[in-house]
Amino acid sequence: MELYIAVGKANLKHNFLPHLLIALCFSLLAPVLMGMKGLDSVQVAQTLEMYVQLVGVILLVPIFIPDQDRNIRDLARSKYMPAFKVHLIRLMESLLVLLAVLGAFIIVLYFNNPVFSPIQYYLGVLGGAVFLGALGIMAYSLSDNMAIAYMVPMVYYVCNYSGDKYLQKFYLFSMIKGSFDEKIVLGVAGIALISAGILYRQRRR
Repeated sequence: MELYIAVGKANLKHNFLPHLLIALCFSLLAPVLMGMKGLDSVQVAQTLEMYVQLVGVILLVPIFIPDQDRNIRDLARSKYMPAFKVHLIRLMESLLVLLAVLGAFIIVLYFNNPVFSPIQYYLGVLGGAVFLGALGIMAYSLSDNMAIAYMVPMVYYVCNYSGDKYLQKFYLFSMIKGSFDEKIVLGVAGIALISAGILYRQRRR
């Protein structure tokens, strides 16, 4: 257990902390860019889906960033802990922070706009955020390129502005239309992509 804690602390200190700070600053800009008071349920959904969902990219994609350094990769291979366990620890930290950031955002939104179901909207934005982050994780696993890992989910996000005609159940902005079924699909697909990305990463090693 001490080894797991040590890995988590090292990740937080040397890799994850900057991304955590960026996510917090990104969230704090919401009142300026999107507004936080006097919103109806559709406007709340717009704030969550067109802005807050992107936190998933900021927090989940960086789990592979330390692997960019060959010295860190070689050091990791020399230790007793398998690399996939290291990735899982980084992932758990990222997911816990993502849950906390989205939860805090939902609480603030609901306090100022008690016109929506906080649990339903929380799970909805979580599904979208996890899916976007998972796209980046899978993209890096396949390409070994961090720029591509960030580009793929952002391109997918932009494609959603054309509507749900082609994306169907994988449409990111479904809550705006009052539909939450898509969020279940996105969440499940996100978990599958994260699992596949980490497993494929190990096979490449």
